Amino acid sequence: MPIISKTALKYCDSVTLIIYGFLFGAILILPIAKPVDMINCLANPKALIFALSLGVVTAALAYIFYLKGIDTGIDLSLVGVLASVELVISSVLGWTILSEDFSFIKLFGVCLMMVSAYIATKSSSDESVQDEYETAC
Repeated sequence: MPIISKTALKYCDSVTLIIYGFLFGAILILPIAKPVDMINCLANPKALIFALSLGVVTAALAYIFYLKGIDTGIDLSLVGVLASVELVISSVLGWTILSEDFSFIKLFGVCLMMVSAYIATKSSSDESVQDEYETAC
């Protein structure tokens, strides 16, 4: 997806790519999604608001920000690592707000993801400093 997105961002806006991606995904899943049952379920206003908030806020906005990051010229390998910080935030919010179980294994995984994000951002900034130095010489 990132390679396709980076090329497509030269021609389309990120919101347009998200709309096309969601429509394509909806068409592909339609045969197994039981649309009649979904329509009956979404007749309830609470369920409709919940479904829209899950689809728009958590999915669409995340992808829009992801594509905006790619559009700014950030290296694709760095964008992927930084996007994994989302999982760390989800884990911490689940532990603090929802009182989910937070074991040593989960803590180890969160720490590992934070270290990888730090290493990726540090190596990226070191490369940009080295590139500037080589350009100046």
